[in-house]
Formats: sequence, structure tokens, C-alpha cells
Amino acid sequence: MLEPASTPVSERRPYQGHEGVRAYFADLDSTWEQFEIVISEIREGDSALVALCRIYARAGGFVADSPAAILVRRRGELVVGVKTYVDRAEALRAAGLQ
Repeated sequence: MLEPASTPVSERRPYQGHEGVRAYFADLDSTWEQFEIVISEIREGDSALVALCRIYARAGGFVADSPAAILVRRRGELVVGVKTYVDRAEALRAAGLQ
């Protein structure tokens, strides 16, 4: 499951499976004129990692530019879930890394 953060421009829902990931990127493309994630640090645990990042997105006159964290849960080499947090500490706690 892929759980992106919502913004005032677009309410996001969780996306499921390979088709969900494709739909998520199609939704990003149709929503934002510009979308960037810049990762500053990665913290890794046994079954999860957290990418501390900054997300910049622009659509029309709206700009979202803020720190965030992306939690990636895995089972062995398989990614089983991705969730974006606007609160970095919350993502680290969810991953058991704080």
C-alpha cells in the first residue's frame, strides 16, 4: 500500500498494488506542474527505513514546500508499504527508529 500525504490541492487516498502505484504517479502528473522530493537522510531499521526529505510541489498559484518523511516497510527484499508523513518524528516512531 502507498499512502501519500494530502494537500489543499488534492486529497489523497491509499493506493494498492502495482496498478495503484501507476495510478498514484498518473495522479501526481495530472495534479502538479512541478513535483520534487529531495532526500537529506535515510535511517534504516530491521524491517523499515525512513527517508527524511523535503517535498516541493507547485500547481497554479499554490506551492507546497515542506519537510516530510517517507516510511518504507519491507519484508525481506520486498517493499510492503510506503507512507508519507508531514511530521518526521511521527514517521521515525512508526518505524521504531526513535
